[in-house]
Amino acid sequence: MKKIFVFAFVAFMMSSGALLAQEAGKFRVGLDLGPAIPQGGGLGFGFYLEPKFNLNDRMNIGIRYGGAATFRNIELNQSSSDVRAEVGGTGTLGLTFDYYFLTGSKFVPFVGGGIGYYGFANIEVDSSVIADDTILDTTMAIAPMIRGGFEFRKFRLSLDYNILPSSALVNLQNQQVGVVANSYLGFTLGFYVGGGKW
Repeated sequence: MKKIFVFAFVAFMMSSGALLAQEAGKFRVGLDLGPAIPQGGGLGFGFYLEPKFNLNDRMNIGIRYGGAATFRNIELNQSSSDVRAEVGGTGTLGLTFDYYFLTGSKFVPFVGGGIGYYGFANIEVDSSVIADDTILDTTMAIAPMIRGGFEFRKFRLSLDYNILPSSALVNLQNQQVGVVANSYLGFTLGFYVGGGKW
């Protein structure tokens, strides 16, 4: 009788974990929004749409689409001070991977990363400091991203760092007049649909 009870208890715990675990072979789609902090100073807002496929209950892969609009600081060649850019934009399309540390729980921490194709939008600057004919010399790059956070039920909190090359500001004479740091830290809150249940 005792063996039957133990077997029934173990079977119940295993089935409960399976119900709560991320389900292998399932698709999910997430939407994440939040502030973006450029490496060289400033502030912005990021957004991402990310369809994902669960490889198993601890790992999934995805396609990340989105970007960030930011007010950024520019390091000028002729000045020791920075001038704030009016607006800058970064768009990305890339592949991601996340690893989850817990299964059978509603609270699930994770770490992950990816590599993506990034495009940098031309920016407008204070024309009283820099001529308005300046452009970015680097407008695209393939670069990595690392992140970590946790999921609770269908909600997701994430901190990600997009490691991007800097761009030089050049004028029409192809002279460098400044440098813009494109890397940024993102802090996002989002949710997802599909993918089974934790």
